[in-house]
Amino acid sequence: MKLIDVFIFLMIFSVFALFANSSLRCVEMLEKSLMENRIRSESTEFIYESFRNTCMGKGFNSLNEWQKNCRAMWSLDYIAWADASDFMDVEKEILYYGTWSGKYGKGEVYCRK
Repeated sequence: MKLIDVFIFLMIFSVFALFANSSLRCVEMLEKSLMENRIRSESTEFIYESFRNTCMGKGFNSLNEWQKNCRAMWSLDYIAWADASDFMDVEKEILYYGTWSGKYGKGEVYCRK
């Protein structure tokens, strides 16, 4: 092999290595973003569904237990629940309200009992 052939091979290999490195960084960033979105979605779904199940008597033993466990599981900054009749007009059945905020977003949920 001539010296010029080695030099051309090294140049092509260097360009390929730079392109591969750049592509891997993009894939890593996309994977991180995807994981955060997945956790955000899972946390919202779990908190929402567990609130509704607890109101219906299926999930946690009480809404206080729901509040305590969800705060610990999802590292929430704030989580609370209340009887919605405390702050709005509610007809017929009891209406419960839950709200939360944390690293993975915030949300609200209502449930009639």
